[in-house]
Amino acid sequence: MDDKKKDTKTEFSEILEPVGEAVVKASQTLTEIAKEAAKKAAPKVRAAAKQAEPTAKAAGKVIKDTGWKAAAITAEAASALIPKTYVQWGDRQVSCADVAEQVKADFRLNHKGAIRSCRIYIKPEDGMAYYVINDTEGKIPL
Repeated sequence: MDDKKKDTKTEFSEILEPVGEAVVKASQTLTEIAKEAAKKAAPKVRAAAKQAEPTAKAAGKVIKDTGWKAAAITAEAASALIPKTYVQWGDRQVSCADVAEQVKADFRLNHKGAIRSCRIYIKPEDGMAYYVINDTEGKIPL
């Protein structure tokens, strides 16, 4: 029975060996064809890319400009929704948004880190704005 197995293996090897060689040759041929096609196509691809470059740059500029315009419109729309608030006393007037920016700037001068919470108390009779940012108290003149 062992002889039959050896004969069968030998027969299969003899049959499959030429098939394997043919597959290797076909693979090499396809690789060579692909390389040649790539060599022929490369100059055309480079020329097409060079020709498309100005259009791509112009499209990028349009997209960038459109993005800036959209951001400006969004900011304008958002600011239209937020009322501008002022505190008036005597002949003086203070914008609450300006006070908030001044408070944040004062806090950043003396402390590092992100602002996680902010409360502002405006006392016109003292001419001061008192604040608590991240549980740290401070004050600025109005």
